[in-house]
Amino acid sequence: MNDHTRYTLWLGMVGVLAVIAVALVSFISFVDSLALQEPEDPPQSHGIVVLTGGADRLADGLRLLDLGKGSRLLVSGVHPTTTLSELKRLMPAHAPLLSCCVDLDHAAINTRDNAREAALWARQNSFSRLIVVTASYHVPRVRLEFARQMPKTTLEYYPVVPDLVGLRTWWREPQLLRILMLEYAKFRFAQLRIRLGLGTPVATGA
Repeated sequence: MNDHTRYTLWLGMVGVLAVIAVALVSFISFVDSLALQEPEDPPQSHGIVVLTGGADRLADGLRLLDLGKGSRLLVSGVHPTTTLSELKRLMPAHAPLLSCCVDLDHAAINTRDNAREAALWARQNSFSRLIVVTASYHVPRVRLEFARQMPKTTLEYYPVVPDLVGLRTWWREPQLLRILMLEYAKFRFAQLRIRLGLGTPVATGA
């Protein structure tokens, strides 16, 4: 192996290490930006949107609805077989709210769809202020997608922190680390896709 080849390999290794270092720093910054505790109750809004993915999200959304933080609540990304009757059976304490003021979105299958369906729901109800309830690690990507679909809507984000202890020591939790790494990758991909103008079109009139 001649000197030129060694130098080329050395530069390649340095480049790879630099890329890994930048990605690691970016990932750590992403994790450090996540909420470690649920915030105080958000200001008054018109509607509340809960993104499916954990029972705590719906419970928190219904609590905010019960406090009058919004007049209606949309649960986005509900399984096609799930009905309000089933939710009332599972959450009997919230049955009155579920009967009067909750809508189910069965169409959304990803975060892009969540944002689009929420935008359509807000337009149908003439809502210009929304509270969006989702997991804390999901909030960065949700901000991107919802801001794209509803640039003129005031959006408040309510991060649900399902495992506070685990999130404080995420590097010691293999399962949580995998979730965070996957979410970080999805977040960066969403950034790139939105910059390139690709993916789900903006909801008309939202």
